[in-house]
Amino acid sequence: MIEGACRFLEEYKQAMPTLCRKKPRPVSHWQCPPPGRLKINIDGAYIAEAQKGGVGVVGRDEQGTCVASLARHVPSASLALHMEAEALRAGLLLAIHQGWLEVEVESDCSTLVYALTWGDVILSDIGRILEDCRRYVSSFSSNSVMCIGKQMVWPIDWHTLLVLLV
Repeated sequence: MIEGACRFLEEYKQAMPTLCRKKPRPVSHWQCPPPGRLKINIDGAYIAEAQKGGVGVVGRDEQGTCVASLARHVPSASLALHMEAEALRAGLLLAIHQGWLEVEVESDCSTLVYALTWGDVILSDIGRILEDCRRYVSSFSSNSVMCIGKQMVWPIDWHTLLVLLV
């Protein structure tokens, strides 16, 4: 029975080659923020089997020098998007607590950036985290969010973002 299932899987892969092969991500290189701004890179990690994850945040100046960073374990997580949203919240809170007024936030999660931009309703914990993030943006004088990787770069102005989300 297992041999039959493996044979069917191979036949399917041959019939659907474009669906079964991962497409390589375009190479994207980190770029320093413009003078006077800080760039905050965020990322989340999720382990589905354990329903836990973690977040990482790195803040860099216009020279590319790390000025602050954090990593945090999240013992209870629901989805990879949950961890990406937690990373965004952690990055924004880090910037607020450091007193940074002009920042760029960079994420590789296009779903997160889309949800922030268009204000899609996301239920449960993720929606509440995004609401927190929307409130935090008013603390900054000038900032943006970008999605890198997965064939897209979306710069988003915070003031436009607030209009769309409120």
